[in-house]
Amino acid sequence: MTVQPISDPSTPIGDVLARAGDDGVLLESEGQGRYALLPLDDDLMDYLIERSPELRLQCSEIRKRMDAGRSRTHEEVRRELLSD
Repeated sequence: MTVQPISDPSTPIGDVLARAGDDGVLLESEGQGRYALLPLDDDLMDYLIERSPELRLQCSEIRKRMDAGRSRTHEEVRRELLSD
């Protein structure tokens, strides 16, 4: 994983996602600390869900919204963000 300094807080999110690629990226911003952007795969999701009751609840609520058609797929959001 690479470390990517973000000097301008108004950097478009599409640019940030493009830097993350398939391996993820560790973002650094002065005064804001470090943040990791990781691609979510099934193994990582299972690991996180197993260890967080709150995340399990949030995932359940998200799944309900998805089932009701009130969300967009990862690919739809990615296309929108990268088109900026």
